[in-house]
Amino acid sequence: MNNLATELARQLAIVVFIDKNISAQEKEALEQQIKLSPLVAKIDFVTSEQALSRFEQRFPELRSILLELGLNPFPPSFEITIQPRFVRSPLVVSFIERLKKEKGVQDIQFNRDWVERIESFDRLIKAIGFLLGSIFLLASLFIISNVIRLSVIDRQEEINILRLVGATNNFIRFPFVFEGIILGVLGSLLAIGFLGLVIRIFPLYVGQSLGAFRQLFELRFLSFSQIAALMTIGGTIGLIGSLSSLSRFLKI
Repeated sequence: MNNLATELARQLAIVVFIDKNISAQEKEALEQQIKLSPLVAKIDFVTSEQALSRFEQRFPELRSILLELGLNPFPPSFEITIQPRFVRSPLVVSFIERLKKEKGVQDIQFNRDWVERIESFDRLIKAIGFLLGSIFLLASLFIISNVIRLSVIDRQEEINILRLVGATNNFIRFPFVFEGIILGVLGSLLAIGFLGLVIRIFPLYVGQSLGAFRQLFELRFLSFSQIAALMTIGGTIGLIGSLSSLSRFLKI
């Protein structure tokens, strides 16, 4: 959702649909007026044929509907890219209202509302993710702590022997601490592997369910830095869990 919102915001554009019968002079005058606005970063003219070609490439499943129509329903248009600093400015709304009054303008489409909705949904997902992550964090600490506790209980005789031969406290503690770190890292690697499996398989099913809208659904795997961060967090959880368990159950 975050990637989708970022991509939409980056490509945020005003699409001005114009009359198919507009004269070349009127089209040129409208284009020049649009270019004069300081809000505009770039303007592209899309013919009816180009719009039809785009639609057929992006939604091949709906091509049969166009064949039944027997005509090109897409009007020519100007695609106006807004300067990034003005994306959320009220000046954009005023600019659109002025364009609606221009001769030859049929309709105007601006998808800023979609970006705002996706960003709001993205914030909700992050809040839910933070809550679930906190719960799983506590669960991981509890599990690792108890695994180390069981290891300490299982090796009481070995610990007593090490004490008798003069082993230092750190020498006795280190294997258990190392075990906790290994458990945390292995847990994170298991999570990364499961995530990769979900990303590979789940979109295949969802894509078939969404049909023509499957291009809007795209899962991205973690970056190298995110994988490294997840493994580091897993090792840290294992370290904290093992130290917590040793402080309570291993009295040296």
